[in-house]
Amino acid sequence: MSGKMQLLRPSHTRALMEVAQTTGPGWFMTTAIPTLISVLVIVGVNLASEFSTVAAAIATAPTGTPGVLATLAFALGCNATARSGYGMWPSYTLKRISGQDPLKAPRRHRDGNASTDTITARGRERETAPAKDGIQHRRPQVYFDLSHGGSTARVIFELFDDVVPKTSDNFRALCLGNHKGKDGNALHYKGSCFHRVIPDFMLQGGDITKGDGTGGESIYGYSFKDENFAIKHSTKGLLSMANCGSNTNNSQFFITVKATPWLDGRHVVFGRVVEGMDTIMALSRCKTTSGDRPTVSILVKDCGEILDEEAQKHRELELERKKQEEIDAGKTEMQKSHERMKQERAKIELEAKNVCEAVSSAVQEGIKRKVVPEANANKRKKVGSGMFKGLEDDSSEEED
Repeated sequence: MSGKMQLLRPSHTRALMEVAQTTGPGWFMTTAIPTLISVLVIVGVNLASEFSTVAAAIATAPTGTPGVLATLAFALGCNATARSGYGMWPSYTLKRISGQDPLKAPRRHRDGNASTDTITARGRERETAPAKDGIQHRRPQVYFDLSHGGSTARVIFELFDDVVPKTSDNFRALCLGNHKGKDGNALHYKGSCFHRVIPDFMLQGGDITKGDGTGGESIYGYSFKDENFAIKHSTKGLLSMANCGSNTNNSQFFITVKATPWLDGRHVVFGRVVEGMDTIMALSRCKTTSGDRPTVSILVKDCGEILDEEAQKHRELELERKKQEEIDAGKTEMQKSHERMKQERAKIELEAKNVCEAVSSAVQEGIKRKVVPEANANKRKKVGSGMFKGLEDDSSEEED
């Protein structure tokens, strides 16, 4: 029971007056008022929210004090059942999905059990979605490093990929910047700004193409359809898709700084702030122009995904593997290049050898042709016979 007094709601007061008019003033003065005083003394303020139920029970009760008290006891039992969460009156207004509150998810403790504790805006503990086939699904977390007026602060978001996987994957991919747009440029929140801030309402950003709220592009194309409206705008710190009508989601989003139920059914909620809500609240009070644009830019200086130890290890191994593949590919290409150079060199050497052999053969043939006639020309003829055999002909020398 709560010890804090609460005033009757106007609707409850009207209900009691209607009972008084239909049953007569005598019954109201002798039975209803004493009974209500007893109720206030016994159950305190927690029954105040259920006076309409109690009044209706008294109005239909049998005549006499025992009948009224029995009916009142039944009403109190209904009230207690409603507050326990098992009756026909729910004790919360947030829509449950598959038996789980979207903003509450089981968290695995050291003993392996799961609880349904809600993360506060400043909490850092990672949530897990409801178990499916005995496997706990961990919701992804991404971060923005926001810069404003020379100061930088980190805001961490949790994405409801178990409820709106397509919308969550779009936001996550834009934080990583690993997709290209229609123009071939990377789709990335890094370097974008929050172009619209309305105090006590929301901060809007994500226009990665124009930066003024008229652009934006998703990893699925210029826009994609509304996935579902399962999660309501029931509190501050929720991530929701900005749009210009049904099924026009792209990269633009907004962060609520209060509950905004009038947006339910029109904008897709896909995440929430789990760390840095104080930064969001401070930025929501920044100075703006008449068009709600901050006078000092709020920039996404950096962004990315926060991985747990296992995922981080897997990612490091994957990066190492890709790096090794690139090295191997470079080695293979270098080897191929060396092989091509070796073949070209062998071809050139063969051609040079053939040319050298041809030139050498030609030179040798020319020298041979020149030397033989000169040798024959210098040889002296022998004349005479018998005793004069062996004498050389010196006629040519004498002529000279």
